[in-house]
Amino acid sequence: MSITKDFSNGLWYEAITGTGTVTVGDSGASVSISSPAGSSARSRYYTVGFAGETVSFSVMARNIPNGLSGFAGCWVDTPIDTIQNVQEIKSEDLQVYTVSAVVPSNVLGPQTIAFGVGSYSALDGSAEFLNPVITRSGSGVVMEGMLEFTNGGGWLLREDYANYNVGDIVWNDSDKTLLIKPSVAYDFTDNQGNNFRPVLQVTGSPDGNTTEVYSWNGSNTNANGWCKIQACSHALAPAVPVNLSTATNQKRFCSFRLTTVNNG
Repeated sequence: MSITKDFSNGLWYEAITGTGTVTVGDSGASVSISSPAGSSARSRYYTVGFAGETVSFSVMARNIPNGLSGFAGCWVDTPIDTIQNVQEIKSEDLQVYTVSAVVPSNVLGPQTIAFGVGSYSALDGSAEFLNPVITRSGSGVVMEGMLEFTNGGGWLLREDYANYNVGDIVWNDSDKTLLIKPSVAYDFTDNQGNNFRPVLQVTGSPDGNTTEVYSWNGSNTNANGWCKIQACSHALAPAVPVNLSTATNQKRFCSFRLTTVNNG
């Protein structure tokens, strides 16, 4: 999936020291960045990567000498402030430059990734950047699993399902919800503007081919990836929440998946 993120997007964050400059033009389609020696100027776009996922950033760019002898570039920051995979913008001809980050398959939880353009060292440099595009592979799953609710009450996490990053599961009797926490939490507010957020998908079903009389709702995802699941019975009008911790007289299943949506 590719997403164009114009430089006018409020989720680009500028960092300027000394007399460096960052100038957005063409209604956000381009940005010109210049920095003399001893100063720096850059703009970074933040996103999230998951285990085994490849996230790439491509941009058209050209060097603008402006009397400077150095060069600007584009790069990946992951972990943040750890520059990796730099592409140096040395040609004055417009070219496409691409940098990528591969999230290790053995990490737990989301990883913060930032793509940067501009001057990234004490060298002087100046360049124009156009048409920034982010491409990612993978599901963007923060947490997923399948719960089995026995007819006598209570629940268990089905081990024969592709469970991922599921931690504590706690019953909240006050609002008849099941609170599910990821084993490795992620602070979705700690990312330079909160440009992504967790979204919950819930699907419930009874055992066998009978008609489900419950509606399953996902609610209250928070900044740490916690989420709540609630079942409501339609035997009464209006529908009322069901106490899943007690007998429901039929085995039921509920699968859930928490993914990220980019607000940018």
